[in-house]
Amino acid sequence: MFESAEGISVGELEAGKLVEALGECSLKKDKKDAFTKAAYLKAIEALAARTRPSASSIALLHRFADILSVDDTFRLQADRDLFDQIYFEAICDHELSHEEEEDLEMLRSKLQIPDSEIQGELAFIEELKSIRGIQSGNLTETQTEQKLQRGEVCYFEGVGRILKSKQIETFRREGQQYKIRQLVLKKEGTLLVTSKRLVLLNSGTSNVRLDVISDFELDYDRKLLCIQKEGVQTPTYVTTPKALVVGALLEALTSRTS
Repeated sequence: MFESAEGISVGELEAGKLVEALGECSLKKDKKDAFTKAAYLKAIEALAARTRPSASSIALLHRFADILSVDDTFRLQADRDLFDQIYFEAICDHELSHEEEEDLEMLRSKLQIPDSEIQGELAFIEELKSIRGIQSGNLTETQTEQKLQRGEVCYFEGVGRILKSKQIETFRREGQQYKIRQLVLKKEGTLLVTSKRLVLLNSGTSNVRLDVISDFELDYDRKLLCIQKEGVQTPTYVTTPKALVVGALLEALTSRTS
């Protein structure tokens, strides 16, 4: 059973019988509307709980909405919520399988969601597809006008920043001194990932050779890479909007040099 905010309970009723029952009952129009909306949301909930949504289940969902005469604006918003729910379940691990990609494309098409409404989601799907290719060993050369070393191949070019840890405050409590540090901008410019190094180009050049990277961590939320180099205690902090792609490239390329 599903109970709406208006207190109307919706069970597993067949759509035609539900419409007939609504026509015969004495509920006011706003209550009837709330009832049909709650029934449609129940159907959405059941579909979202499926292991994989199908084109036939989407068609049945829309047939259900037509029989109930669900308001178009409400229906479109509910359909978008369905897409969002399955989208976030698919990308929450920052990976996208072929199966998940096919499901999302089918949903986008069958729910008739305009590309203009989900530009950010579509861009991230493309990014995850690129990462999937990198993880499978498919590194695609990127053409760049930047000067490279002899025999060097560029795999990524985009905007980036190098940050540094700066002490911004100290305080003493119970005889113990504490320091507060935060990451601040050191340099920003064009970021390259090549077969030999990670490079930030601005008025000069900052390099991190791949063969001296001992480890790195990726902060998904801040799109931040913390890179540890052999023999160097202070890490190098790099941030870029495409941090997931850069992280996947570093993982693939450093495994080749180790």
